[in-house]
Amino acid sequence: MNIILDTLYLRRPRIEYVSPPICPIQCPLASASGSSMSISISNPIPMPVPPGAIQIYGGPILTVPKKDALGFSVYKTPCGDPSGTLTLVADGLSFDELSLCKAGYYKVSIVTDTEEGALSDAVYCDGVNRAILPLPAADSGNYRVYYSADNTTFSALMFWPVTSGAYQFCDLACYEITYLTFSGESPPSPVNCACLTFADPPADGCLSVPYSSAISVENGTGPYFWELIGGTPPTGLTVHVGGTDDPTLLIDGTPIATGRFSFTVKVTDIEGLYSSQTFEIDVVESRPDSPLLPAQLGQDYNQALTAEGGQPPASFALAAGQMPPGLTLNSDGTITGVPLTAGTFTFLVEVTTP
Repeated sequence: MNIILDTLYLRRPRIEYVSPPICPIQCPLASASGSSMSISISNPIPMPVPPGAIQIYGGPILTVPKKDALGFSVYKTPCGDPSGTLTLVADGLSFDELSLCKAGYYKVSIVTDTEEGALSDAVYCDGVNRAILPLPAADSGNYRVYYSADNTTFSALMFWPVTSGAYQFCDLACYEITYLTFSGESPPSPVNCACLTFADPPADGCLSVPYSSAISVENGTGPYFWELIGGTPPTGLTVHVGGTDDPTLLIDGTPIATGRFSFTVKVTDIEGLYSSQTFEIDVVESRPDSPLLPAQLGQDYNQALTAEGGQPPASFALAAGQMPPGLTLNSDGTITGVPLTAGTFTFLVEVTTP
C-alpha cells in the first residue's frame, strides 16, 4: 500500500493566482501511514554560548616605510565605504614617535640581533586623547614597545623595524597615508583596512528540512571570537564555530517553526579588529512540486493518479482533507469534474491493492 500526498492548483482564467511562498529547496513529501499523517517535531537543540570577544581599546599598529620624507599624515574612510571621502585623523606625524590611543603606560626599547637596549621612561595615555611616545634614534634593529595598565608590570605589546614609522589605529576604518616632503604632500595611498567585513548572508530555509549555511568574515587574522549579541536564530538551528582559526560561523539543524528570524553576531580577530551585523533567515512552509496539472476554473478537468507496487487493480480513496469543489476522486485514480472554486487544495490519497 502506498500513500500519496498531493496538491491541486486551481486558477481563474486570465487572473493570476498568487500561491503561498514556495520553499527554494526541493522539499520531500511528508510521510504518512494508513489514513493519517504525522510529522515528528523535536525540541530545539540549545545554542552553545560562543567564546567571548576580547576587549577593544585600540587597533593594531600600522607601519609606514620612512622613504625620503619629513613625516606622514593619516586619513580614513568608514568600513562600509572604503572608497568614500577621506577624513584626516593625524596630521604631520614624525617617524620618530608613536601616536597612542589605548589607555595605559608605555615604554620603548631598541632590539638588535645581539641585545636589547634600556627601556625609556613611561608615557601615559588616558585613552581619550592621543599621546605621543618618542622613539629612540637608531639605524638598525627593531622597536619594541611595552605596555602596563597601572605602571607596574610591563609586557611587550608591539614590535616593528626602525626603518618604519608607526601609527596605532584608534577607530575601525580603512586607512590611507600621505608623505610630507619639502615640495608638498604626496597623493594618499591605501595602507590598511582595519575592518572585518562579512561575506554573503546565510540562506533561507524550509520547515522540517535539514539546513546548513554559514556566516564568514574577511580581512581578519585568526583565531576569531564570535558572540551572539541580539535576536534569535530560527528555532531548531544550532549556531557554532567551525574552528579556532576558521573565520566561519556555522548554522545547521532542522527548522521547526516558520517565520522571519533576525539575529546579530559580532566577531573579533586576534588583532582586536571587530565587526557586527544583523542577519535574517526566512523559514517557509515546505511544499513539494505537484505532479498534478493545474486546473482552470469552470473548465473540464481529467487527471489520473498512478501507483507502483502491489497487484492490480489498485483502488484509490480520499483519506484526509477534501477535494476541490466540483472535482471527484474516482476509485480508479482519476480526478474528474469541473472546478467551481479557485484556490490551493491539499488532500491525502490512500491506495490499496488486492
